[in-house]
Amino acid sequence: MKVSVATCILFLSGSVNAFTTQSGNSISQSSLSRKTQIQPTTQNIKNERLQSFILLAVPVLEEWSITPRGEVSGIVKNHPDLDILDGEFLTTSKLATVADKARQGSTVVTASGSKYKLGKPKNMPQAKKPAQSGGFSFFGGKKSTLAANKKMPILDNWTVTVRGECKGKVSNYPDPSIEDGEIITTSKINEDRGSLKEGSVVTTSSGSSYILGKKRPGLNPFSGSTTSSAASRGGTFNVAESTNSLGSPSPKKVSAPSPWSSFSVANKPSAPAPSPTGTAASNSVKAEAARIQNLRDLKLQYGVNGKTVGNGKYLLAGKPQRSTSGKSNIWSGYRADKDGLPTGDKLTVKVSTNFDAISREADNYNRVCSGLFPGRFVDKAEFLPNTNGDPANEFKNSCALIIESGRKDLKAILAERGGRGFEGRAMRDAASAALQCIQAMHSSGIVWTDMKSENFVIVSDEIGDNGNLPGVKGIDLESAIPRGANPVDFSPEACPPEFANAFISGEGLSFKLDYSYDIWSYGMMLYELTTGRSYFGNKTPAQITKSLQYSNFKADVSAVSDSRLRDLISLCLQPDPKKRPGVTQLLLHPYFLTSGVGPFGW
Repeated sequence: MKVSVATCILFLSGSVNAFTTQSGNSISQSSLSRKTQIQPTTQNIKNERLQSFILLAVPVLEEWSITPRGEVSGIVKNHPDLDILDGEFLTTSKLATVADKARQGSTVVTASGSKYKLGKPKNMPQAKKPAQSGGFSFFGGKKSTLAANKKMPILDNWTVTVRGECKGKVSNYPDPSIEDGEIITTSKINEDRGSLKEGSVVTTSSGSSYILGKKRPGLNPFSGSTTSSAASRGGTFNVAESTNSLGSPSPKKVSAPSPWSSFSVANKPSAPAPSPTGTAASNSVKAEAARIQNLRDLKLQYGVNGKTVGNGKYLLAGKPQRSTSGKSNIWSGYRADKDGLPTGDKLTVKVSTNFDAISREADNYNRVCSGLFPGRFVDKAEFLPNTNGDPANEFKNSCALIIESGRKDLKAILAERGGRGFEGRAMRDAASAALQCIQAMHSSGIVWTDMKSENFVIVSDEIGDNGNLPGVKGIDLESAIPRGANPVDFSPEACPPEFANAFISGEGLSFKLDYSYDIWSYGMMLYELTTGRSYFGNKTPAQITKSLQYSNFKADVSAVSDSRLRDLISLCLQPDPKKRPGVTQLLLHPYFLTSGVGPFGW
């Protein structure tokens, strides 16, 4: 869960304004980022006494570890967000601090600018290593010189496929990109499958060697006893990684056993009764065992966790991430077929007890995607006013929004590129997709209020390194409000100076939204996408808002190398909202007219 919450108290102009910011990164997915809940003034304090932002204590993470994506996961305490209790498990955004420097007692900074103090690290279990030459292996104390090879990977929970490959949970793999616990399938092995046993070493047709650890127990569906796996007895299962219609790879196979590892398919005709004796009986038993093994492996491949919403219509996968508001959980999921198995492309499932916010978001998707200009948004699959989830206690009094899932958001891609911004066609692809989303919003009478790089995901494999960036789509319409209405929350890095002034003066709740709000946000996002860094750098939400409220604020866009794009961004970031261009003016700007992007390009 990518969550970073900083509660700031502003003492300015004789008043106290409290606001909470919450941040984090796509789906893929999903996009999780900083939002600030607007709250009314609570008391008056003399202006000359307190005139600065005071940040509350930095939260502490205990029993922490670094994830493969460069985030920190651990048990949090002293968190300034009152909704996050001491002892709750939390995952930060990706670290801006070098992960190697993260150690007990140090303070780390995330890509979103939040800080965490690291307490006691988690005692990570050490992977079992082959015994050194002359020592004992981990199989009954028998000496093994082959096991002394430190680079030889180990396969636990292994089976043999009908094609003669080995499949299992790997550890000690020499390739650092393959982590301990991942499920892999080797090339065809050279040894006879009947001779394989725990502790032996196998070689593959490609020349690789593996030590066989604990063998995977199989399931005999008729006796209920544990036997050798169906695959090792001649059964089959699907081991190929698939690619969905959006061009994204299937989810990585999880190392943990599926909670449905001993399930049976309901409401399905039973297999014909096997003949008591002979070959027919043996074949029937093997076929049924192989079918059950197929189902188990399919569930492992998709990472489903046994939880469902929509009365079993959607299967949830993995662990949830916290939404921008902190009131929703964002899950990955899949549609269930008639047998209750995952099917189709990966989905994003947003589950929340905040019915008003999620129903508003569902209505916004309907409104903007059905208008004259549908924009470039992820597809909305369904809104469930009542989650009807299983387990019922976990999803009690909640609703759910199911949408198309992206691979990752633009901010995450920038982080992966080491802060290197997009250029050329890739930059114009992103700029064009975002502008089409603004056009859809404004033609529907809506102000987005939350346009930023975290709220754009890609649904293709290309991430801008090969000259283009197709498949950019907008997400998260929870904060979109009709023009002339008042905002419900805001993201400091996306808000214009006129709103920052209103908020600091205690008039944020009565601020009237206009389309110029999104034009400012668009300019700030374009600056980040082309330079690879946020305009305000590592400033806190409180510092950003205070910087914007100054009447003499003027954006410096000299770091933008493309002269046409620099001019476009300058127009969007004019302090006077009345001087900012509308969508049509932006579409006719030379940056788009000469780029081959959009309806007016060559």
